[in-house]
Amino acid sequence: MKTKIGALLLTAVMGHLSLMGQDDSGASSSSSSSGLLDHKHAVALDFGIQGIGLDYAYAFNPHLALRAGFMTLPISVTNLNYDFDGTQTAINANVNFTHLSVKADWYPWESSSFKLIAGFGYFLNNNADATILLTDAIYFGDDTDGDGNGDFVFEPEDIGQIQIALDWTDFNPYIGFGFGRAVPNKSVGFGMDFGAFYMGSPDVSVNATGMLEDTKEEEAELEENLSAYAWLPQINFRLSFRL
Repeated sequence: MKTKIGALLLTAVMGHLSLMGQDDSGASSSSSSSGLLDHKHAVALDFGIQGIGLDYAYAFNPHLALRAGFMTLPISVTNLNYDFDGTQTAINANVNFTHLSVKADWYPWESSSFKLIAGFGYFLNNNADATILLTDAIYFGDDTDGDGNGDFVFEPEDIGQIQIALDWTDFNPYIGFGFGRAVPNKSVGFGMDFGAFYMGSPDVSVNATGMLEDTKEEEAELEENLSAYAWLPQINFRLSFRL
């Protein structure tokens, strides 16, 4: 359902921009004070800490452009070893941020590529989960048999595991700044964006088994702690091609 809604949203935005480009094609030839007025369209490859993607840009004038894009960041980590206060653990984690976005670029100075950015993202996927489990047994008590370990042993399956899942809202506003024209003055252009989506507090789900089962009671506290990290940062590089 999310994918269908996102696809309709992106199609509507790009279709509207294309119609605007057709309406303005006659006027652009008579007002060529800037290259942006002659070349209003561009496509671009985006890559950065939020993954990879594509976007389409339309320049209204030298000061304002609109971009509609798609980015995805699927990350999977399996059996990542971590030493937690001397106890060996294995972490399996998945992060999936896939979104469509519409962003407006405002260029305060016509001769500069510096821009202010505002917009929103519709996230088809915006979740993360992790499973944490012990890889070694834990020993307690006196070492009466002299083997260097305590006499009481708890195997990893006895201790159990912890599963944590995070899920954010679908629609999220974006603000930022950057350098580089959405529609480059030359055939190819390069730009950088710095900004963040406001994601709010995630919904947190904690499941635990075995001796760790009581950890589920910490779900509310974990959600409160994560509320301080409401912004999803973006550092994005953009290679654009003028149409």
